[in-house]
Amino acid sequence: MGISWRDIGACSGVSGYDATGDLTVYGFSVLYEGVTTWKGYAANNLGHIQFYTSTDGLNWTGQATDILSFAGQDGEISPSIMKIDTTYILSYSSGGTNNNLGIYIATSPDGASFTPYGGNPIFSVNDGQTWRTNRSYTSSIVKDSGSLYLLYFSGMSTDGNYSIGYAQKCVALY
Repeated sequence: MGISWRDIGACSGVSGYDATGDLTVYGFSVLYEGVTTWKGYAANNLGHIQFYTSTDGLNWTGQATDILSFAGQDGEISPSIMKIDTTYILSYSSGGTNNNLGIYIATSPDGASFTPYGGNPIFSVNDGQTWRTNRSYTSSIVKDSGSLYLLYFSGMSTDGNYSIGYAQKCVALY
C-alpha cells in the first residue's frame, strides 16, 4: 500500500561540519536531478545552511558550511529546495540571531551559490498577522500543475498557539 518503508540506515557524510567540531545537522532537504546528481541542504547547530552533493543519494560529501553568508545573516534553519527550469530556489527560516522570525528566499543558477531575494523576508512576525506574531518559519514551496505556487509554513501566536499557514502566488515565484 505504499506505507511500509524499509530503514536503510544513516547516510554517510551528512554531519554538521565546522571549525568548532559541532556535528549537529537537521532539516535535510534533497533535490534529485537524475541518475547520479543529488543536492542536499541541511541546517547545523550554529544557524547555518550547509550544502552537500551525492552520486547515489546515500553517501554525501559536504561542499559548503554556510551557503547563505552573503549578507552577514545568521540564524538560518529549515532549508527547502526546489528547481524551476534552470533556477534553484531555496526557502528558509531566519531573522537574525532568532531563526524563526521570517520566511526568506534565495536563488541560484547552480544550486551552490545563492543570492538573496531583494524582497526578503517574504513573511515576518512583524507583518500584522496575529496567528504568527511570535514565530513565522519552516517553509515549503510547492508548484501546482499550472502557474500557482503554494507556500506552507509554521506560525506561532504570542499566546503560544501553533498553526500551519498557507499562501499562494501566481506566475513568477521571485
